[in-house]
Amino acid sequence: MSHTPTLQLELVSNNNLVFSSIRATSEGSTDEENCQAGHMKSGDGQCQSCTEGTYGTDGLECLSCPDSSTSVQGATSISQCICLANHYKNSDQCQPCPATSTSDQGATSVVACKCPADHLLENETCKTCPGGQKSEPGSTSLSDCKQSESSLTSGFQTVSMAFTLYALNSPF
Repeated sequence: MSHTPTLQLELVSNNNLVFSSIRATSEGSTDEENCQAGHMKSGDGQCQSCTEGTYGTDGLECLSCPDSSTSVQGATSISQCICLANHYKNSDQCQPCPATSTSDQGATSVVACKCPADHLLENETCKTCPGGQKSEPGSTSLSDCKQSESSLTSGFQTVSMAFTLYALNSPF
Protein backbone atom coordinates (compact mmCIF):
# COMPACT_ATOMS: atom_id res chain seq x y z
CA MET A 1 0.00 0.00 0.00
CA SER A 2 1.41 3.41 -0.98
CA HIS A 3 1.41 6.24 1.57
CA THR A 4 0.93 9.73 0.18
CA PRO A 5 2.15 12.35 2.67
CA THR A 6 -0.04 15.39 3.14
CA LEU A 7 0.44 18.49 5.23
CA GLN A 8 -2.53 20.19 6.90
CA LEU A 9 -2.74 23.55 8.66
CA GLU A 10 -5.55 23.79 11.17
CA LEU A 11 -6.72 26.89 13.08
CA VAL A 12 -8.84 26.30 16.15
CA SER A 13 -10.47 29.04 18.23
CA ASN A 14 -10.97 28.41 21.94
CA ASN A 15 -12.23 31.19 24.25
CA ASN A 16 -10.82 34.00 22.11
CA LEU A 17 -7.46 32.22 21.78
CA VAL A 18 -6.45 31.00 18.36
CA PHE A 19 -4.30 27.91 18.23
CA SER A 20 -2.70 26.74 15.04
CA SER A 21 -1.42 23.29 14.38
CA ILE A 22 0.57 21.71 11.63
CA ARG A 23 -0.13 18.07 10.99
CA ALA A 24 1.75 15.74 8.71
CA THR A 25 -0.17 12.61 7.84
CA SER A 26 -0.05 9.74 5.39
CA GLU A 27 -3.10 8.09 4.02
CA GLY A 28 -3.40 4.72 5.65
CA SER A 29 -1.00 5.62 8.50
CA THR A 30 -1.51 3.85 11.79
CA ASP A 31 -0.82 4.80 15.39
CA GLU A 32 2.35 2.67 15.29
CA GLU A 33 3.75 5.13 12.77
CA ASN A 34 3.32 8.18 15.02
CA CYS A 35 6.34 10.07 16.25
CA GLN A 36 7.00 10.47 19.97
CA ALA A 37 5.43 13.39 21.87
CA GLY A 38 7.13 16.71 21.11
CA HIS A 39 7.58 15.69 17.48
CA MET A 40 5.55 15.43 14.28
CA LYS A 41 6.05 13.83 10.89
CA SER A 42 7.40 16.04 8.17
CA GLY A 43 6.14 15.83 4.58
CA ASP A 44 8.66 13.09 3.81
CA GLY A 45 7.48 10.96 6.75
CA GLN A 46 10.46 11.70 9.01
CA CYS A 47 9.89 12.70 12.62
CA GLN A 48 11.00 16.22 13.51
CA SER A 49 10.92 18.14 16.80
CA CYS A 50 8.18 20.65 17.41
CA THR A 51 9.74 24.08 16.97
CA GLU A 52 10.22 26.70 19.67
CA GLY A 53 6.85 28.22 20.60
CA THR A 54 4.95 24.97 19.95
CA TYR A 55 4.29 21.66 21.72
CA GLY A 56 3.16 18.22 20.61
CA THR A 57 1.28 15.71 22.73
CA ASP A 58 0.49 12.92 20.30
CA GLY A 59 3.38 12.63 17.84
CA LEU A 60 1.13 13.74 15.01
CA GLU A 61 0.98 17.51 15.27
CA CYS A 62 2.59 20.51 16.92
CA LEU A 63 0.28 23.09 18.50
CA SER A 64 1.16 26.75 19.01
CA CYS A 65 1.61 27.95 22.58
CA PRO A 66 -1.05 30.46 23.70
CA ASP A 67 -0.56 34.17 22.99
CA SER A 68 2.35 35.86 24.80
CA SER A 69 4.06 32.55 25.60
CA THR A 70 6.76 30.33 24.14
CA SER A 71 8.35 26.92 24.68
CA VAL A 72 11.61 25.16 24.02
CA GLN A 73 12.00 22.99 20.95
CA GLY A 74 10.43 19.55 21.49
CA ALA A 75 7.95 20.61 24.20
CA THR A 76 5.39 17.88 24.94
CA SER A 77 2.55 19.74 26.73
CA ILE A 78 0.93 23.14 27.07
CA SER A 79 2.32 23.32 30.62
CA GLN A 80 5.77 23.73 29.04
CA CYS A 81 4.64 26.98 27.40
CA ILE A 82 6.01 29.81 29.55
CA CYS A 83 5.00 33.45 29.54
CA LEU A 84 7.14 36.00 27.76
CA ALA A 85 8.80 38.80 29.73
CA ASN A 86 6.38 41.36 31.21
CA HIS A 87 3.59 38.76 31.40
CA TYR A 88 2.51 36.28 34.07
CA LYS A 89 0.64 32.97 33.94
CA ASN A 90 -2.99 32.95 35.05
CA SER A 91 -4.33 29.39 34.51
CA ASP A 92 -3.06 28.44 31.05
CA GLN A 93 -3.11 32.02 29.75
CA CYS A 94 -0.47 34.73 29.96
CA GLN A 95 -1.67 38.12 31.14
CA PRO A 96 0.26 41.38 30.79
CA CYS A 97 1.83 42.70 33.98
CA PRO A 98 0.19 45.81 35.47
CA ALA A 99 1.14 49.12 33.83
CA THR A 100 4.71 50.29 34.62
CA SER A 101 5.70 46.88 36.06
CA THR A 102 8.01 44.28 34.55
CA SER A 103 8.67 40.56 34.93
CA ASP A 104 11.17 38.01 33.72
CA GLN A 105 10.18 35.37 31.20
CA GLY A 106 8.40 32.48 32.91
CA ALA A 107 6.57 34.50 35.60
CA THR A 108 3.88 32.33 37.21
CA SER A 109 1.87 34.92 39.16
CA VAL A 110 1.17 38.65 39.24
CA VAL A 111 3.44 38.94 42.29
CA ALA A 112 6.38 38.25 39.93
CA CYS A 113 5.57 41.56 38.20
CA LYS A 114 7.86 44.15 39.79
CA CYS A 115 6.71 47.74 40.19
CA PRO A 116 9.36 50.47 39.84
CA ALA A 117 11.04 52.18 42.81
CA ASP A 118 8.77 54.27 45.04
CA HIS A 119 5.75 52.15 44.06
CA LEU A 120 4.08 49.04 45.49
CA LEU A 121 1.96 46.30 43.93
CA GLU A 122 -1.52 46.47 45.43
CA ASN A 123 -4.61 44.76 43.98
CA GLU A 124 -2.70 43.96 40.78
CA THR A 125 -1.88 47.67 40.26
CA CYS A 126 1.35 49.62 40.78
CA LYS A 127 0.57 52.46 43.18
CA THR A 128 2.81 55.33 44.25
CA CYS A 129 4.00 55.20 47.86
CA PRO A 130 2.03 57.77 49.92
CA GLY A 131 3.46 61.05 51.13
CA GLY A 132 6.59 60.98 49.01
CA GLN A 133 7.82 57.83 50.74
CA LYS A 134 10.42 55.66 49.04
CA SER A 135 10.53 51.93 48.27
CA GLU A 136 12.72 49.46 46.46
CA PRO A 137 11.65 48.15 43.03
CA GLY A 138 9.33 45.15 43.43
CA SER A 139 7.70 46.28 46.68
CA THR A 140 4.41 44.54 47.45
CA SER A 141 3.35 46.01 50.78
CA LEU A 142 2.62 49.46 52.18
CA SER A 143 5.14 48.67 54.93
CA ASP A 144 7.83 48.62 52.19
CA CYS A 145 7.26 52.38 51.69
CA LYS A 146 9.51 54.30 54.08
CA GLN A 147 10.49 57.89 54.70
CA SER A 148 13.81 58.55 53.04
CA GLU A 149 16.78 59.31 55.30
CA SER A 150 17.08 62.82 53.86
CA SER A 151 13.46 63.68 54.76
CA LEU A 152 13.91 62.20 58.25
CA THR A 153 17.11 64.20 58.74
CA SER A 154 15.43 67.31 57.39
CA GLY A 155 12.51 66.88 59.82
CA PHE A 156 14.90 66.36 62.74
CA GLN A 157 16.84 69.50 61.79
CA THR A 158 13.61 71.52 61.62
CA VAL A 159 12.53 70.33 65.09
CA SER A 160 16.04 70.89 66.43
CA MET A 161 16.18 74.43 65.00
CA ALA A 162 12.72 75.26 66.39
CA PHE A 163 13.75 74.05 69.84
CA THR A 164 16.99 76.07 69.67
CA LEU A 165 15.10 79.23 68.66
CA TYR A 166 12.60 78.67 71.46
CA ALA A 167 15.41 78.20 73.96
CA LEU A 168 17.17 81.37 72.77
CA ASN A 169 14.00 83.43 73.09
CA SER A 170 13.11 81.96 76.45
CA PRO A 171 13.13 84.41 79.42
CA PHE A 172 15.00 81.80 81.52
